[in-house]
Amino acid sequence: MYNELFVSQNGESLFLEILSEYVQLTSRGFVKVLKMRETTRDLLKLPPFPFMVGFSGEIMKGEINLAEILSKMGGVYDVLFGRTEDSHFKHIDFIRYFKETACNKNSALNFLNTHLLSNTFCNGYHITISDLFAYAHIVLLLQSISDEEKLSYCNIVRWVDHIQNLKGIKERVRELKLRVMLPFEPLFLEPNVEPVKASKAESKKVKAEDKKPQDKPVEKAQEVKPIVIEAVKEVKENKEVKQNKPEAKADAQPKKQEQKQPSNKNAKKEDDCHPISKLDIRVGKVISIHVNEKSEKLFNEEIDLGNGEIRKIASGLKGRVDIEDLRDSYVIVLANLKPRTLCEWTSHGMILCASDENGNIEPIRPPAGSKPGDAITIGEYPRQPVPELNPKKSPWEQVSSEVFVNADKYATYQGTSIWRTESGIVGTKVLTGGKIS
Repeated sequence: MYNELFVSQNGESLFLEILSEYVQLTSRGFVKVLKMRETTRDLLKLPPFPFMVGFSGEIMKGEINLAEILSKMGGVYDVLFGRTEDSHFKHIDFIRYFKETACNKNSALNFLNTHLLSNTFCNGYHITISDLFAYAHIVLLLQSISDEEKLSYCNIVRWVDHIQNLKGIKERVRELKLRVMLPFEPLFLEPNVEPVKASKAESKKVKAEDKKPQDKPVEKAQEVKPIVIEAVKEVKENKEVKQNKPEAKADAQPKKQEQKQPSNKNAKKEDDCHPISKLDIRVGKVISIHVNEKSEKLFNEEIDLGNGEIRKIASGLKGRVDIEDLRDSYVIVLANLKPRTLCEWTSHGMILCASDENGNIEPIRPPAGSKPGDAITIGEYPRQPVPELNPKKSPWEQVSSEVFVNADKYATYQGTSIWRTESGIVGTKVLTGGKIS
């Protein structure tokens, strides 16, 4: 059995249709989207579109009410509406104001373009219900204007292009033929001006000036010329030496090159992978912890990383985090660091914590229902962890400046890619706006 969402050709219906796809309710069989004509609805005396018929036959209506129901059904209510009443009301106020503005095409475009001038998203640091609502209404307006007009709403075009390429939305956008094509930037060409013919006296004067020696360029040329000649001689000598070498050695050289090629290809594939994808971040459970007597900063832990793997880790949290807050608790572990010995304790990994500007520190935690070994995925980045991070060119060092906990206490990368397990979102309980390290 599934819920039946009845929609029509309007912005409110498109909003709930996109929401259902984005939170994967239709793909998982929880909701079936059905389109109905106005005449059929009037004949059956059904409520205005959109409305939803539940398992037991009850009729649910109201776009905001339905959006809350669908978000809770998909387990992403806190992500889309926020965890607090204040954030919830902010979204409701934005949606109501935008709905009133959307009655006029130019007013809606001008309001949203100005709003996005200083904001990446409509309401917060990531995609929320406000973005999905505004997108469903604005995309129809963008399709009705020319490329020249789109250039005057560049903030909206940038924002729309991001949303229409999100997983779940891009498939539906393609089916409904709603994709907004980006306008080409105009080319400013030089006007065609016919060259003015110079007199014979002027052309002779120009040729004479061209023949005059130029001090600085000539000095550089004189310095470079002998170097170039020597380099050419060296290349010729190397060619002659190679030609005079025995055939056996010449045959041996290609074999060595063939042996090196596979490792180069593997290295190239690894380099093509985004640094955030190379990280092996997992859920761990602290099964034992004690103070390192030879250090003023270290706790020594044994952490269960699933599948029977018990990992030893040393954390510099002594005096900053209560040891009892870590004992028998679930934590987030960066697991593919190179092992190293810290005060006679072999540490193979790192417990990830958030810290703010005031020096407060808190371990980031997995959602309820997580178990040791659960993999952490980050936004839409594919998870392709390498066996061991290269300490000289560490992917963690490349991304560490952009991983932090946002105002909603969610662990994020670049403010938009949320960390999550299959059970939900990774984050903190108290601390907000802290850097993860």
